[in-house]
Amino acid sequence: MKAYEPTFDEDGVPWASEEIQKDYEAALGAFLVAFNRLDNLLTRVIELLLIALKRHDLVPLCTTGTFAQKVLTLDLLKHSTEGAVISSVPIETIREIGKHRNIVAHGHFDQNPHSGAYEIVGKKSHQYRTELLESQASEATRVWLILRNSEAHYKLPPLFDDEASSSSFTLAS
Repeated sequence: MKAYEPTFDEDGVPWASEEIQKDYEAALGAFLVAFNRLDNLLTRVIELLLIALKRHDLVPLCTTGTFAQKVLTLDLLKHSTEGAVISSVPIETIREIGKHRNIVAHGHFDQNPHSGAYEIVGKKSHQYRTELLESQASEATRVWLILRNSEAHYKLPPLFDDEASSSSFTLAS
């Protein structure tokens, strides 16, 4: 990383670096895209799981709440008869991703024009370097891939029905 050099306006007053802000915006955008993709798939997996449980009546209630409510729903569904399919979904990681998303989505980027340091100001101030946003985007993508496997379980037909899987197969020589 190169050394920070403040930008000066026509009166010689230091101004926040556009480069630092653009890097932050790019990392923020990548994180929010990854988060939204995760949120949408989380909703879809909950819907598919409830349908598999023959609880169509719960789909609207369990898929329209906040992200935190949907994570709670998924956590509860892990203990259902269909829960084995989502047993590897890291609930605490999803909650952590949601916490980061709330901070950056509702915070204001505020940069010190003298040092180049910045923080995200909301109810509290938070230090959010682009590396943290990039790692959260990677985590959201990693969890999305795990959920994607769960989605495939519900969307793809079984290779064998119960009757065929219990019968014996012989291979031609």
